[in-house]
Order: sequence, then C-alpha cells, then structure tokens
Amino acid sequence: MSLENLRDEVLTVLEGKFGLSRAQITDESLLNEDLNLDSIDLFDIMGDIEQKIGVRVEIAEFIKARTFGDFVSTLDSLIAKAQAA
Repeated sequence: MSLENLRDEVLTVLEGKFGLSRAQITDESLLNEDLNLDSIDLFDIMGDIEQKIGVRVEIAEFIKARTFGDFVSTLDSLIAKAQAA
C-alpha cells in the first residue's frame, strides 16, 4: 500500500468514526490538541487499518507520534517492516 493510499485509509476512518473532515486535517495537525484523539482512539484507528490490510502493528511504536503526519509515517514504516518479514 502506498503512503498516499494509507493516508487516505486513515482519513476515511477519521471521517467515519470520529466525524472529522478531511479539510481540517493536515500532516501538521496535532493528534490530541487539534483532532481530539487520545491513545484509545489511535488504537481503534490502527485496528481498522490492520483489518483492511492484514498486517499487525505494535501500539508502542506510536507513543512518539504527535501529528497526523507522524502517525501515518510511523504506520507506513511498520507495515513495510511487517510485509518484508
């Protein structure tokens, strides 16, 4: 899955589950402060993405993600590692 497709998948989840608009989300959007997402929300998003692509990722890797761009980049690198293994 390309980074752009992954970004689109995450945006789709954010719209559907959390009622966020794509227009209000940028790579610089802070997950907690701007998007009001907590760690449980991020875990929920990851679960949806894992189901769609069939790859399991570890939540511990996301502790450092502060922005939407960080989250998507971290998810992308973890998916790439899992698929290479």
